[in-house]
Amino acid sequence: MGYQAAKEANDASIEAETYLFTLFDDLRRNPGENLLSKLANMDRNEDHLTDEELAALTIQLFFAGFETTEGLIGNLLIALHNNPEEKKKLLADRTKVEAAVEEALRYDSSILKQSRVASVDLEIGGQRIKKGDYCHFIIGAANRDPARYKDANSFLVDREDLGHSSFGHGIHFCIGAPLARLETKTLLEVLLERAPNLRVTQEEIDYPQLFAVRKPLQLQVVNS
Repeated sequence: MGYQAAKEANDASIEAETYLFTLFDDLRRNPGENLLSKLANMDRNEDHLTDEELAALTIQLFFAGFETTEGLIGNLLIALHNNPEEKKKLLADRTKVEAAVEEALRYDSSILKQSRVASVDLEIGGQRIKKGDYCHFIIGAANRDPARYKDANSFLVDREDLGHSSFGHGIHFCIGAPLARLETKTLLEVLLERAPNLRVTQEEIDYPQLFAVRKPLQLQVVNS
């Protein structure tokens, strides 16, 4: 990301945070029956979320609610376009749709990394990590690990070694995973039925200048 893009992103972040601080104050004066009202009006004790933490959570909920699934759908359509033999398998056998969604999550995840702060000293792969270190986990690399997957760089809808890290693990496993899977599965089933000849018309596809997110900024398709 260049300087200008980074500055614009930072300015937008400040603007969004300022708007949310005002919104939280309004919700405390006039609460409604919604999630943000409940979060903003939690017991005001030493364990409550600060407005900064609440703003970060709100932004996370906003983007996690649609952007990641939007990216998954776009990446899946591109993968099918670039692998017509795999698409033929889906057209011949719709029971492979769920597997195709999982393979898209592995092959071209819309989230490429997650970040964590080490809670203890530890060593991973010969690399010492100290308590408090900020660590980046590269999901895109893990999902293409040749030691884990046969033909790791190939998109295969009938892959036997299914599995991926795109939704995370443990207590931070994505709470929206079932919804994202259902939405993508439903859309793919409908497209295979109503637009079996769907293809991407763009020669070049633009992606965000963000390391953590991978999705087409726009996708032009036709059914012909």
